[in-house]
Amino acid sequence: MAKRIPFTQFAKDITKHHKGKTDFHRKEIRAFAAYKGVLVPAEVWENALGKNRYSMEAATNVRLSRPEIKYSEIENDTTVNEVFEDLSSLMQVISKKKLNSLIVTGNAGIGKTHTVLETLEKQGLVREKDYVVFRSKTSPLGLYLNLFLHHDKVIVFDDLDDLFTNDDCASILKAALDSYDVREISWSSKRMQNVVGMDPAKRLALETEARDQLMKGNPEVMLPNRFAFKGQIVFISNMSSDKFDKAVLSRSMNIDLTLSDTQVFSRMKNIVSKLVKSPVIAKKSMETIIDKYNDGTLNHPNMRTVLNFANVLQS
Repeated sequence: MAKRIPFTQFAKDITKHHKGKTDFHRKEIRAFAAYKGVLVPAEVWENALGKNRYSMEAATNVRLSRPEIKYSEIENDTTVNEVFEDLSSLMQVISKKKLNSLIVTGNAGIGKTHTVLETLEKQGLVREKDYVVFRSKTSPLGLYLNLFLHHDKVIVFDDLDDLFTNDDCASILKAALDSYDVREISWSSKRMQNVVGMDPAKRLALETEARDQLMKGNPEVMLPNRFAFKGQIVFISNMSSDKFDKAVLSRSMNIDLTLSDTQVFSRMKNIVSKLVKSPVIAKKSMETIIDKYNDGTLNHPNMRTVLNFANVLQS
């Protein structure tokens, strides 16, 4: 079965096979892929030179333009340490309920989620009791339901970028993040019960019963068509902040952890030396990932890649 390889690796291999040639006909590309037993990366077809001719030069230029990384020359970048300390400080404010919303953006696999959750735990918050994490896609009704159920917790949305491509989800979030003393969220559907004008004691009993039924796994429970949200929301995303809904962005604190590749390697070396017990394996893992980055096999360095490799070596 043909395997997938990165565009940069495919470009490097076919260019080397044809002794430096970078301009290929479609038939040559498919023939080489079949010979190597790999799939043609989709990016290949984005570099058309003309009818049925494609260039590998773009991938080669990208690889050559990147800085060459050497393990012995990776230094501790204090700027990187400071920005993660800033994230930890903001999460402490969130845990004390002094900030309604935080948007955390930056490269994939650099430890954004780890820092967010680690700080919550260090502040004494317990997962599922004091904070919850959501990582799958959600609908407007699903968002409303989760905000209702966890109305007084810290809610972490990890890589749920579809929240900002759906107008209804964005509208719900705007209400949840308002600066008013009472942040009331409303939604109308067939499974909602109107609570407008209802006696406060009766309304509280209805909300309590609904949450109890949801916790027991009853999906058919009637929900109030509005409720007060008292929790905090943390959004973790690889998107740049300008991709977020403007109203949600204006209601949130934003911290950008976008790092250069050199900075990512600095952080990787720092973290791996702490998390991997064996210094030999830690160094071997880093050197292997660096080699793959330097030869173009690895497009973007990230923490998951090096830690996964270290786990393989340790086992």
